[in-house]
Amino acid sequence: MNIRDIKLPLYYLIFTLLFILSSTVRTRYVEWEVFFDGTNLYGFEEKKAKTFVLDRLKEIQEEEITIKERGLVYIFKKGEVCQIEPFKIIREVLQEYKEPLLNCSSQEFSSLLIPHGFSREAINFSYGKLLEGYTFIDVPVEILTPLRENAFLLPLKGAVLPLEREYLPNAPRTYRAGVHHGIDFYNGYVGILINNQTSVYASYKGEIIRIDHGYRDISYSEWKKLSQESIRKGFTLPSVLDKFMGRQIHIKHNGDVTTKYAHLSWVRPDLKVGDIVEAGEFIALVGSSGTGGGKPHLHFEVWEGDRYLGADLTPKQARELYDFYFKEW
Repeated sequence: MNIRDIKLPLYYLIFTLLFILSSTVRTRYVEWEVFFDGTNLYGFEEKKAKTFVLDRLKEIQEEEITIKERGLVYIFKKGEVCQIEPFKIIREVLQEYKEPLLNCSSQEFSSLLIPHGFSREAINFSYGKLLEGYTFIDVPVEILTPLRENAFLLPLKGAVLPLEREYLPNAPRTYRAGVHHGIDFYNGYVGILINNQTSVYASYKGEIIRIDHGYRDISYSEWKKLSQESIRKGFTLPSVLDKFMGRQIHIKHNGDVTTKYAHLSWVRPDLKVGDIVEAGEFIALVGSSGTGGGKPHLHFEVWEGDRYLGADLTPKQARELYDFYFKEW
């Protein structure tokens, strides 16, 4: 056999091996939108994404939390009450493309503070702020807010909080160039049947400060026009957002806390502004008002002053906060 007949196949063999080897070490990127600690890792090199997550976990673990109540001060590291499992979180973020939640134990949090004389009200208040991301928590002399562990009822009897990101606070709302301010209870996602006859209940005792009797719904063409205007502006005007929310009831509670119930199809005709309703009292029916003909669902919000519950958090972190404050029936 001629030596030239051997060289050509060997050359191609070497070239093929080099090509295979080079293709196996190509740079890989995060191919899906996934958030960690508020940062979207989509498009990151996988190695850089892993390094980012690990470095941030170390920082989170060492974060100092300061709690003050009157003359009491206690400082501890976040890792003492929040269970941080780096490899589990790396797997969830980069392999399963899930947004992980830090498992912060309310029991361990309480056991840290109780021996130092902190009140139960201060502990519940501080734990909520810890979940919101605060590192310095100065407990007010009088805690007026009713927001405390399992203080509120979910507004639909038998429902559970949804898991899906698009139904949670801070999920994008591209149709109006904004973000979601509350929880959406849709059929198929919250454990009970949701339709125009689903009853809505007050989550906590309070005073009705708005109830939409004689409401006129917007048409789909009106809805589409408002949507296009919002997209052009790059934000939603408050007056436009109010139209998108449809028929509503707002209830003011202790302190500066307000709950809002939106997209309602019907409200109790005997209720009026100034009336006091009790926790668990029937107030309305689920609907689709303000959606331009969308599916019936309850849109529910909680506000402390001018800040909605879960603001600036990832949707899943916001859900954890709702899970802390709300109890099922």
